[in-house]
Amino acid sequence: MERSHVSPPQSTNHIHRPSNQKCSPCSLRLHALSRKPLASNHPIFQNRFAISLRRTYSTIESKRITIERYPLRANRRTTLPLDTEIIILGAGCAGLSLAVQFQQQLDPPPTLTIIDPKTSFPRDRTWCFWDVHPHPFRHSVRHTWDRWSVHQSGEVVVQKDSQMRYQYLPSDAFYEDARAILDHPNVTFLMGETATDVKETETYAEVHTDKQTLRCKWVFDSRPPDLPATPNNPKDIRILQHFKGIHIKTQQEVFDPTCVRLMDFDVDQSHGIHFLYVLPFSKTEALLEATFFTPQLLEKDAYDVILKQYAEKEFGLTQWELIHEEFGIIPMFTEPFSREIGKRIVGIGTRGGAPKPSTGYAFLPIQQDAEQIAKIFKEGAQGKRDWPALRTKRNTFLDRVFLSYIARHPDKAPGIFFRLFKKTTPQTLLRFLSDTGTLADDLRIMTAMPKWPLILETLLSHQIWWRHS
Repeated sequence: MERSHVSPPQSTNHIHRPSNQKCSPCSLRLHALSRKPLASNHPIFQNRFAISLRRTYSTIESKRITIERYPLRANRRTTLPLDTEIIILGAGCAGLSLAVQFQQQLDPPPTLTIIDPKTSFPRDRTWCFWDVHPHPFRHSVRHTWDRWSVHQSGEVVVQKDSQMRYQYLPSDAFYEDARAILDHPNVTFLMGETATDVKETETYAEVHTDKQTLRCKWVFDSRPPDLPATPNNPKDIRILQHFKGIHIKTQQEVFDPTCVRLMDFDVDQSHGIHFLYVLPFSKTEALLEATFFTPQLLEKDAYDVILKQYAEKEFGLTQWELIHEEFGIIPMFTEPFSREIGKRIVGIGTRGGAPKPSTGYAFLPIQQDAEQIAKIFKEGAQGKRDWPALRTKRNTFLDRVFLSYIARHPDKAPGIFFRLFKKTTPQTLLRFLSDTGTLADDLRIMTAMPKWPLILETLLSHQIWWRHS
């Protein structure tokens, strides 16, 4: 790391003293804190204590420069030193996205410490979303499509939009780009380290790990949320979106690389709401994913069986080269997540309620959230203003009514999804799915739903959308 260089003062700033005048170490400290560096030929450096005093002076001057560059590191209300300004728990999508926004929006950027128990950044997941909101990871996007289809009861609806393209972003590309942006002296990664406890006082927060204790101004926590085994309100809905995906390459040209198969409901529904998802990268390469919306997970082998059966039935495949596989779980809950864990501890990512409850889409909400949090710091409003809401109350209301309906009528869910794609324009539906819709968009979504069942469900589910903010 390159050290900051302090140029020697000009002669006009030199403090002249008679040769017999002596300076005490105390006067040296006072002079250093007065923000006027001493000349190298100052009398204090000419006596027999020169070496030790020069070291003392250098240490004080170095600390003064650091405090000027990163002012929040100086805790004005307590003498306890701070190790860093901000600690981010978790080096996943939410943690790294927030760190990137801090790095790009704030000048100078704050000192950041990112803690995660993993020791590497493998390809462990995939994010897909529509291009409805700008984000800093466009170079990480590896594939896009302007067409997508939904299949149900032998029918197929195809939508197309060349402006709001469907984007595919593998996690290894995301990690690589994020780490390149964060390759800066003010950012520290503590990999292979686990946060065990987080505490706070009026003036600082304290993170205990399995290796050390760190003090900071703010903690942003993206670790999986701690939830009770059952909801506090028995009316709340808890559905898990769980999936197994395989990225395969075949000898036969069987895939249509121009169109994403977004939801294929023409599969066995005996386990609950279930569909297959196909991302075609070329005629011989694709990601096949078996997805479920159910309260419980399946046995591990069940996902593999379903994927093999689908590959053979739809594409006539019995053999392929396995490039990558992944498994994931996304909560689709009506109960709110605790956003403000403490005065100096804030939940982000899944812990902060980022995934859209009715679909599980999380990447864009995480980006928008990180952008807004960094903006609050840029304006100096941290601790003075509420943290940004992840979605509007109107969107929250629609999500909860929709979740309540498919939880009560899982057999009707495929028809509902198919109807939404069939009866709304791509622009309206994509803005709704991405939490960027207008009131007019939401009204069009509601009119595309079965009218009386929706009204009845709104009345029946009032305890989960009326009670929560």
